[in-house]
Amino acid sequence: FIANSKARAAAGIFPSSIIIGSDQFAVCNKRIVGKPGNTANAIGQLREFSGQTVNFLTAVSVICEETKFELSSTIVTCVRFRKLSDQEVHRYVETDNPIDCAGSFKSEAAGVSLLCSMTSDDPTAIIGLPLIAVSGALRKAGLQLP
Repeated sequence: FIANSKARAAAGIFPSSIIIGSDQFAVCNKRIVGKPGNTANAIGQLREFSGQTVNFLTAVSVICEETKFELSSTIVTCVRFRKLSDQEVHRYVETDNPIDCAGSFKSEAAGVSLLCSMTSDDPTAIIGLPLIAVSGALRKAGLQLP
């Protein structure tokens, strides 16, 4: 929903352009988890994720108002966190400062060291923009890739 709202807002300003909007959140123990916003919340999220499987949902919307093209999709990435000590959580948050990341970790940086495994149809989705899905949408919108 937020990804679509972001894309629509930009498409209203640039109606002839192909616009991409994306957003992400995590689900742990049937609870939606977003960006922590501060260090204390990041530590709390990672403590909760310790030893858990967390699903990260990355939504993307590709829109062009002029051509009436619209395609949205959601990619799920299943992330298994290993059992984390408080020292590891604190060191990690200090190292990567993931306060602006859904789920308080950066898989493209030191955050991968917190994990047992990560499974997804689009491995770029966990970083925040599912490039396989975006490429497919852009081809459907009429662009030639590569």
